[in-house]
Amino acid sequence: MYQQQVAREKEEQGFGDDYLGFLASCSIVLEIDGYSEHDGERVAELVQRTNQLNFSGRKYSREELLRIIADPTLGKFVLRVSDKYGSYGTVGFCLAKPGASTLEVLDFMLSCRVQAKFIEQALFSHLLAHHNPGAAEAIWVNFKKTDRCDGRRRFPPISTRCRAWARDTPSSRWTTDGRASPTMPSRSRLEEKSR
Repeated sequence: MYQQQVAREKEEQGFGDDYLGFLASCSIVLEIDGYSEHDGERVAELVQRTNQLNFSGRKYSREELLRIIADPTLGKFVLRVSDKYGSYGTVGFCLAKPGASTLEVLDFMLSCRVQAKFIEQALFSHLLAHHNPGAAEAIWVNFKKTDRCDGRRRFPPISTRCRAWARDTPSSRWTTDGRASPTMPSRSRLEEKSR
């Protein structure tokens, strides 16, 4: 993985200030799957160890995680990312609850290995488009500012201009598309929740 990161950084330098151009050239692929038993160990690591990109700031014990996994009212999503350099592996876990007017993202943990690659925006767009049985028109993200996680500094705002994500199959596989850079829907927002 170290050599892959060195190659990424070297190519990024060749793009100068064009970070979005660099991302498009990486051919990033995001796979969003429902949680399955074989994801257990990695998801447990993410929910216990993720600090910088832990939107709610919560941590779960294995027992708490098992109770959450058993809850049929929650959507449980596992994120895997790769690019032309190789695989980042399983990098994220999301808990979502559909609602009539708002889709709620109760928890979202993302590995810092994919920070600033607009993975969260792609996930939120995907959830609204494909895991939204009530046809909610808004998404609410449970964000809690912590010492290690400051959304205004660490996350590109959801409503900012970002790399387009084009679905290449009817499944939950998304890839970067260098042809366009639309803004995210105004219905997406990141909110800080007080304790």
